[in-house]
Amino acid sequence: MVFRKKLLVVLLILFGTTFAQKKEAQSFIISVDSRYKSREIYHSKEHFLGALMGIKKVGKGMFMVSPGDIDPPWASEELIAEVLGDDYLWYPAVGNHELPEEDPRYLPYLRKMNKDGKTLPNIVKKGPPGCEETTYSFEIGDCHVALLNVYYDGKSDH
Repeated sequence: MVFRKKLLVVLLILFGTTFAQKKEAQSFIISVDSRYKSREIYHSKEHFLGALMGIKKVGKGMFMVSPGDIDPPWASEELIAEVLGDDYLWYPAVGNHELPEEDPRYLPYLRKMNKDGKTLPNIVKKGPPGCEETTYSFEIGDCHVALLNVYYDGKSDH
């Protein structure tokens, strides 16, 4: 009887080990305050370029989330593509430096990146009316991420 229990335990362990799905580790990057207003001043290893080079060296993960202060967003997007590749997934969110008071071009650019809440990859839910493009959630692998625009007032995303 004892032998049978031991055999059963050994078989269960072997069965579980053999057929258990091994999941790969998943990682992503959070990068904030990547301000890049002047290429002459900020295109250096001491600023966002250096951070991106470090990210590339240690592993860029599945995607990057930038929760604000990415001004100007087009410069951040271009630099990310330059260092991490054109196909690298980048999900920006609105911070105080993306508001119209800072520069009226920033928020329309971010809206265009996720036109109608559907153009960024892997979107599963867009934001409420008036904030469809700047509040959204997406899924990649086992990760479900929601980016909220904290400046949404129930009518407008700024």
